[in-house]
Amino acid sequence: LDSIQEILTEYFGDLFVAVMQDSSKMNEIINVLATDNHFRSFPTHHNPEVATAVAKEIADLGIIDQLLESNKDITDIGYNGRFLTVETNSEKYTYGLKPGQAKITDAYIHKIVGRFTLREGEDGKTFSKGAPIFNGFSNNIRISATHESLAPNGITMSLRISKPQLALTKKNWNNFASYDVYN
Repeated sequence: LDSIQEILTEYFGDLFVAVMQDSSKMNEIINVLATDNHFRSFPTHHNPEVATAVAKEIADLGIIDQLLESNKDITDIGYNGRFLTVETNSEKYTYGLKPGQAKITDAYIHKIVGRFTLREGEDGKTFSKGAPIFNGFSNNIRISATHESLAPNGITMSLRISKPQLALTKKNWNNFASYDVYN
């Protein structure tokens, strides 16, 4: 991934930055990864599925995107310095501790937070020791992050996913209250 990111930065820098600021341009970078000769020695070349996965990891939200795509009911994702906590209206579970799951590191969370900071205004926002609290949003995701200079166990992050749909329905009513209340 680092080699692909270096090529994107060197030869397609404007597009690479544009995608990190505006995820609607993702198809352009996927096309570059799948068709441009700079990537002919990588598995992305002539393979749109791999190109899509790589583009999402490098320029978008990577594992966060994967989690959101695999479970449409996710409402919150948090990072406590060790692992992700994923919540829906009916369950709460961890990600990053079980065999086969990618280990989530502070450096990875810094990348995720950095992608949100780039999407804040024309010049983005800063997230560093000097500006240790970041609150922002992108599309339907709100983020709050605290830099490790203020958090004793490392960087923390909280994502709230809001969807333009009714959260409480007859189907999931019993997760909140008894059906007697519904009727």
